[in-house]
Amino acid sequence: MNNNEEVAIPKAAATTLICKSLDNSFQLLFLKRSSKSRFMPNFYVFPGGIIDNFDEYSYWQIYINQFFMNDNDYLKNITNFDFKFRIAAIRETFEESGLLVALNKQEKQLCTFEFPKKIRDEIKNDASKFLQFCLCYDIFPAINYLIPWAHWITPTIEKYRYDTYFYLLILSSNQISQINAQPDENEIVDLRWLQTEDALNLHKQKEIHLAPPTWFEVTQLDNNFKLLLNELELYCSNKCFQNGEAFQYFSNNPIEPSFMFDDNNNITFYFQDSHFDLFNNFINQNNQIEKKKILKYYKITLLD
Repeated sequence: MNNNEEVAIPKAAATTLICKSLDNSFQLLFLKRSSKSRFMPNFYVFPGGIIDNFDEYSYWQIYINQFFMNDNDYLKNITNFDFKFRIAAIRETFEESGLLVALNKQEKQLCTFEFPKKIRDEIKNDASKFLQFCLCYDIFPAINYLIPWAHWITPTIEKYRYDTYFYLLILSSNQISQINAQPDENEIVDLRWLQTEDALNLHKQKEIHLAPPTWFEVTQLDNNFKLLLNELELYCSNKCFQNGEAFQYFSNNPIEPSFMFDDNNNITFYFQDSHFDLFNNFINQNNQIEKKKILKYYKITLLD
């Protein structure tokens, strides 16, 4: 990092928090970036990546009409702008982990699939092949099951910057029990399903390193998921996600940390939790007495 460099324009990107629900808890999917990665090497992150031109609605429009037989209810209220982020979120998850979440053509129901790594590599090298692949197998990326979750913009101090929309996808253990998710062995070198508490403890013990946005979102889920679980279940049972409706206790207002260097060249990022007021309103309305501390402002220091 060099504070004298010209500020880079952030690239549009998408990421997905894959949440596997268990009997009394849940796990998240974490991917370790390669040491050769130019951005966040060796950090554990959620699956995701930059938007490709072939993620645009215009490229998928003909297939959408064929697949859904002009029934617009499935993608109702998903804007063209949002569409490309959702397609990229599903595509990147498949490329990096092998987990593909899609609708089958007959029932239009959520299914999970596993395909040979060769197919993942082909799509990774040419994003246009993702549509061809879906058409061949009569499936459509389950973009209507993605819950809008957060919006992060990489600080201006970074050489590589991203304007990233985060989505939450809740799957049952049965839906992914037959899927052997594996890293792509290129950008991603390790893959783990971890409960939020375990992930934070491993990070604290320096056994794994969570990227700052990843750490923050895991912390938020660890603090508040049990409080919000009923609301999330209601949201899902009413199929609000199919209408592109945002989960009401989260905000897509962007988090763009500011930064400061100290005398030892360590850098500290400062940012405000865009969900703070929504969380507090929810907790107060439900008279929650026992809760973990919720903060409005955060700082993260990276040692040189």
